[in-house]
Amino acid sequence: DRYPNPSYDSFTLSTKDMINENYTLVDNQGKVVLTGKIELSEEIVDISKLSRGQYNLIFEDESISQIPIIKN
Repeated sequence: DRYPNPSYDSFTLSTKDMINENYTLVDNQGKVVLTGKIELSEEIVDISKLSRGQYNLIFEDESISQIPIIKN
C-alpha cells in the first residue's frame, strides 16, 4: 500500500513483507534522486526536496513491481 498519491512532502510505504528491502526513486530520465531502505512496517519517505513531477520507486527485489509516485 502507498498513500497519498499524488504526494506533496512525503509518502508512506506500508508493508510487512519488505522490511530490509532497499529502494531507489528515479525521475523520468532514469536519474536516481533518492535511495533508502525499508526498516519499519510503515516507512515514511521524505520527498519534500524533490521537484514536482513523476517518479518511479524501484525495489532491489526485481520481483516487486515499480510504483509510480507523483509529486505536486
